[in-house]
Amino acid sequence: MVNFSRKAYSVVSVLLLSEILAQFYFIAGWAFSAWLADDNEKSVAAAVKGSDAFVFLHFLNGMLVIPVTILVLVGLSFASRYSWRTTGLTAVLVGLWVLQFALAIAGFNKLAFVAGLHAVNAVALVTYAAWTVRRNWAFGRNGQTTSARAAGSIRTGEQPA
Repeated sequence: MVNFSRKAYSVVSVLLLSEILAQFYFIAGWAFSAWLADDNEKSVAAAVKGSDAFVFLHFLNGMLVIPVTILVLVGLSFASRYSWRTTGLTAVLVGLWVLQFALAIAGFNKLAFVAGLHAVNAVALVTYAAWTVRRNWAFGRNGQTTSARAAGSIRTGEQPA
C-alpha cells in the first residue's frame, strides 16, 4: 500500500506541476491578446473581452483545482509514510499557494507594487513543485531505493542490490 501511495504521490505531483504551468498559459493567452491588438482603445477592449475565457480558466484553476491538488498531495504524503520532513516540505506548497492568493488580492485592491510579486511567487511555486516531483519520484531506480528504505530492508548508506 505504501508503494502505491508513493507512486500516486508522484503522479499527483506531476499533475500539480502541469496545473501550475497551465496557469502561465492561461494568463499569457489573455495578455497576448491584449498586447497584440491594434493600438487603440476599442481594439484592446475587444481583445481583452474576447479572451475572458483565459482569465476564467486562470481563476478556476488557481482557486479550485490547484489548492485541491495540493491538499491531496499532502494527504498522499501522510499515506505514503514519508518522513515528517518530506511531509512538511510538501506542506510548504500550501503556504506558497496562500501567499499567491494574498498577492492576487493585493492586485484586486490596486496595490500594483505588491501584486507584481504574484508573478515572482508563481515562478517560486513552479520551481518548488518541480523540485518536489524530482525529490520524491517513486518510479524507476529512485522509487525502488526509496521503497526499500521505507521497508527497512536496507540501512542508511547501503545501496539496494
